[in-house]
Amino acid sequence: YTQKHADALSACVPLRVQYRMNEGICEFASKMFYSGNLVAHPSVAHRVLSGTRGRDRQLQEAPAITRALLPSLPTVFLRVRNDGNMRPKTSDAEARAVRDVVAGLLARGVAEEDIGIIAPYRAQVANLRRYLFNSDEQSNRQNNGQSSWQGLALTSPLTVDTVDRFQGGERKVMIISFATTSAPEANSQLHNFLTNPNRLNVALTRAQRKLILVGYAPALKTLPVFKHLLLYCKYNDALIPYQVPPPLPPKGDHIQSTSASISREVEADLLRNE
Repeated sequence: YTQKHADALSACVPLRVQYRMNEGICEFASKMFYSGNLVAHPSVAHRVLSGTRGRDRQLQEAPAITRALLPSLPTVFLRVRNDGNMRPKTSDAEARAVRDVVAGLLARGVAEEDIGIIAPYRAQVANLRRYLFNSDEQSNRQNNGQSSWQGLALTSPLTVDTVDRFQGGERKVMIISFATTSAPEANSQLHNFLTNPNRLNVALTRAQRKLILVGYAPALKTLPVFKHLLLYCKYNDALIPYQVPPPLPPKGDHIQSTSASISREVEADLLRNE
C-alpha cells in the first residue's frame, strides 16, 4: 500500500526486523518481497541447523542429500528430474525426494515436531503423506525384509499441509514441494497460483533454521519469483541436482549409486531444459 500510495497517510508499520528466520533464509525474502529492508534480529540471525548423521546412514544417503542438509547452506533447492509423471498438481519424484530429506533429518537427530512440509496443492499434500506415513514396501521386499524407509506413525507431530493452511506457522526446518512437472500456461489457475507473491512470501518465510525447496527447475524457471529464486540458490552454490534412486536391489547385489554427482560441470547446466 505504502509503495503505491506514497503520499497517503497510513497506520501501516512496515516490517523491518523479524525474529523467526536466520539471516540466510531471510535474505531472499527481504530482497524479493521487502525491498531489501527486512533483517533478522541478532538473537536469531546466526542460528543454524545442528545434528550429526548417524553412522548407519553413511552407506545409504545420497551425496545430494548430505549436501542439502549442510548447516552452512540455510536455503537450498533440491532439483529433481522429471520422472515422467505428468499428472497435474502431483509429483512422485518430489515426494520420494522429500522422504529422503526427512530420513536424513531424522538420522541427524532433528525431532519430527521440528519439521514442516508444505505444498501448493492438496493433491501433493496427500501424495506426500502417502510416501511419509507408509513404509517402502517395494524396497522392503527387495532388500530381504529390511526396508529403507519405515513409515511415520499416524500420531507423528510432523506437519504436512498446504501453503494457505500453514500461514502463521513455523518450524526449525521447512520443506516445500512445488509439484509442478511442466511450465504452467499463462493466465491458467496453476500459473496464477505459483505467481501469487503473497502466497510465495508465506511459503518461503516459515523456516527458522533450514529451508529446503524441492522442485523441477525447468518447469519453474520462467515464473517471476522462481527465476530469481533459482539464480539466488545457484549463486550460493545451493542448487543441487538430485536423481531419485531406484528401489534397492536384494542384499548382496552390487549396484552403482544413480544419485547425481554434484560437480561443477553439472551445476553449470542446472538451469537448462532437460
